[in-house]
Formats: sequence, structure tokens, C-alpha cells
Amino acid sequence: MTENVAGTETAEAPRSTRRPPSTQCPFAPPPGLLDLHDSGKPVVRARTWDGSTPWVVTRHAALGEILADPRVSANIGGPGYPHTTEAMKAHAAEMQPPTAPNTPGGAGC
Repeated sequence: MTENVAGTETAEAPRSTRRPPSTQCPFAPPPGLLDLHDSGKPVVRARTWDGSTPWVVTRHAALGEILADPRVSANIGGPGYPHTTEAMKAHAAEMQPPTAPNTPGGAGC
């Protein structure tokens, strides 16, 4: 318990749900990703929390090629998008599809 300014007791704030501090650099890739990179394959499948198997790109050169491909999308509401949580997946299902910038109702001029 802690004491607030008025002198009445309040419950302590709940503990953070974050992972415990790591001795590794916070910017270092996770060990599992390093294993995929070390496999020598530039693009591999990975299993996520919901059982889906999106592609993971492990090489910079392959990433450049993939990002230039018009079939690749960052639309979280699109089919096959690898949602990181159930809440994100539910949120994406409620979103309206994106509108092209230069169409009626779009974001263009």
C-alpha cells in the first residue's frame, strides 16, 4: 500500500506484464530469428500463435525483391496477414478496406 497526497491509502499499481529484463541487447534479434538466418534460406515459413505460417525474410537482398512485388501488402485486413495477437486480428476484421489515393473518397488530391 502507498499513501497519496490526501493521506488515504491506495492499492499499489499492478506489476508490469512485460518480460523480465534481459542481459542481451534490447536491439538484438531474438535467438529464433538468428537460427532462421543461419539456416541459409533467404525466405522461410514460421508458425505463429494461431497456427498460421507466414513467410519470414532473413536476408536484406530478398527483402528488397519482396517489397517491390505488387502482390505483397501491409494491409492488416488483407487475407493471410500475420496478426501478432487475437485482439489485432479482431481489430483488422472490423476495419474498412483501404481506398486508393486518387479515387473518390480516397486520400489523394
